Formats: sequence, C-alpha cells, structure tokens
Amino acid sequence: MLKVGILLLDRGKEKESLSIAKKATPYFKKAGRRAQGTTFELMKTVDYTEAGDTGRQLTNEGQRKLNEKDGFIFIVPTFSGDVPHDYCAFFQSISAELLNKSALVVCYGQEKDRKNTKRRINEVLLDYDVGLPTSDIFLPEYDFVEWKIRQVIDDYISSRLKDYILWTMGMKYMRNLKERLVMQGSD
Repeated sequence: MLKVGILLLDRGKEKESLSIAKKATPYFKKAGRRAQGTTFELMKTVDYTEAGDTGRQLTNEGQRKLNEKDGFIFIVPTFSGDVPHDYCAFFQSISAELLNKSALVVCYGQEKDRKNTKRRINEVLLDYDVGLPTSDIFLPEYDFVEWKIRQVIDDYISSRLKDYILWTMGMKYMRNLKERLVMQGSD
C-alpha cells in the first residue's frame, strides 16, 4: 500500500489551490483504489511549517507526516519565469523527506504557462533525487459544468496517475532494497 501526500504550494492563492485540490482528490482516490489501496492525503503546507531563520521550516509534526509518505503530488498555479523563491525554499526545507521518493506536478491556470511551470518545478525537484514521471496533470480553469463532465476529466487524471503510481511503487521498492543492502552490509 502506498501513501501519497497532496501538497498545496501556493501561499498567495491558498483558497484557489485548496479548491482545485478538493475537486481533484476524488479522482486521485478513485485511481488509488484501483492501485491496490494507494491512499492520498491532502496536506496544507501552512499546517506543517513555521517561520524560521531562512523562511518557512517544517515542524516536527510536518517532518513526521512527510516522512511517512511514499510520494508527493504538488498542486501549484502556473507561472512564467523562474520558480518562485518561496517554492525553492520549501523544497530545500523538505529535501530529506523528498529523497528517493516520487513527485507529480499538478498545475492549474493559464495554458500558455503550463510547460514552463512543469519544466521549472521539475528542474528544482531533480536536485533532490526525486523520481519524476514524464507526464504532468494540467487542470485549466474548469467551471462547474466542466467538472460535471466527469468521464473526460476522470480518464485524463486516471491515465496520468497510473504512470505516477507505478513510479511511486518503483521508488518505494528501491528505497526498501537500499535499506536492506545497508543493513546486510553492517552485519
């Protein structure tokens, strides 16, 4: 069984990020049930961080919660240009928790900034030995009616999550194998 944390990164538009996450989470959970009990937990970064010397730092509870996850889904609004500094600082603060885990970027907003957002976020995440599937999930600014056309959205999210779940399984297997080799080497 895999445990995946859904992290909201945008501190400026938390309500919007939370709204997108709440709409997408049922689709994640549906895909998780198909994948032998994969669970998804919505985690607001503001609940697990506090002000520190270099910006926002993980609390002990935050560190514990992130350590128990096998992978992460980052929900971010699209942006043009470089990765915002607070995102980079946050990734740095959770670098130990990211190590050898998988990550998936779910971005929402402007189509024209989609590729830049995914590429820039992935470049930053690669600094932390994170397994990244080749596909992302982009959720344009769907209105209420479009969210009710469930099959199209369900198929899109399910296909992307299937790849992500396989990546997460592979990364978990690799971590477990590495731990066993280290334990055998110390005997």
